[in-house]
Amino acid sequence: MMAAKIIGTRKGFDLLESFRQAASVTLVMAFAKKTGWNTIKKALLSGNAQLEIIVGLNFAITDPAVLTEWLRLKTRDPYRFTIEVAPTTPVFHPKVIFVEHRDGNRFAIVGSGNLTGGGLTTNIECGALIEDETHLDELAIWCSQLASAPLSEEVAEEYRKIHSDSVRAVWKNRRSISKLNRLLHRSKREETPRPVSAWDAPSFLRDMDRFLTTNEGITGLRNRTRGAKEIRVALNMPTFDFNKRGWEDFYGIVEFGRIRQSYKSMSSEVVQLRKTLSLLTDDQLDEQTLEEILAVNGQHHVRGLGTNIVSKILTVCDRGRWPVFNHRVKKTLELYGYRVDWGAPHYLAFAATMRRILARSAKPDFWALDVFCEERSRNL
Repeated sequence: MMAAKIIGTRKGFDLLESFRQAASVTLVMAFAKKTGWNTIKKALLSGNAQLEIIVGLNFAITDPAVLTEWLRLKTRDPYRFTIEVAPTTPVFHPKVIFVEHRDGNRFAIVGSGNLTGGGLTTNIECGALIEDETHLDELAIWCSQLASAPLSEEVAEEYRKIHSDSVRAVWKNRRSISKLNRLLHRSKREETPRPVSAWDAPSFLRDMDRFLTTNEGITGLRNRTRGAKEIRVALNMPTFDFNKRGWEDFYGIVEFGRIRQSYKSMSSEVVQLRKTLSLLTDDQLDEQTLEEILAVNGQHHVRGLGTNIVSKILTVCDRGRWPVFNHRVKKTLELYGYRVDWGAPHYLAFAATMRRILARSAKPDFWALDVFCEERSRNL
């Protein structure tokens, strides 16, 4: 397939066959053209791989027709395709292919070739095969932290205006470039998600969406709205000037998971407890602060204040950013092959992953996630 030299490949290595057998494929490409996409799309689409693409638009090289085709694929199966576009400043110039199979085997190719006909077939290109697990983990985290925005009709249309002009005209057309950059500079928050093994995210999303349209699903969401209000009242959020009765009421509210921790076990640290809980409602809450709350030796940690309680309060504060994490969520995700554990690093990685996964079908709603997991875990 490729004229490029790929350092480290064994005899018989077939990238297209790897695409057909893959569980997930991530393409991070500075440029993409129809000639390149047409070279690999049959192999990619003939299998069942989840496909994630991050593409650059610098220098008006990427074909608008490729973006249009990707939008159609995303519309047809939002559970399977994640298509994102990098901001044009700074210049986006990586070329990475990351492939993972269901048995956990994975590899990456990092090199000079773009997703173009020349980059894949005719140019003199060079890349290296990566199979070392430590290096793959590092690369996966790097990919997950790239600033990008979902490809949308609006983004594609603004790009078409620029692409129709010459490269020189692109730089004169400040208005279109400025608007395009505003659309694309919705950078991800700084976070350190750990790479997650391939799991059946499409089936998970389909099953959740189906359940949420049932009467039980609708009632469950209504109960979460009521439960969130009760939690805010019980804890007197956001000041958290609650008393013993308020705390006992809080852990008696079953929405977003049951809590077995009593006020008595925390009463000796109630002043610090209120301060720590107040940090959870801060709009500027960052990853480091959350680690200091959840880590046993963290600066803001209170004995007994674990992932269950913290995530329950977080999701009440911001249902689009913070998922609740409890036993029923853990068990349900394990049904689909996604395993996550308790603790600060695990929760932060879990939250980042679920924001990305749920965004495939709609804006993340972690109250809906809890409703679905409660139903699905009943017989586990």
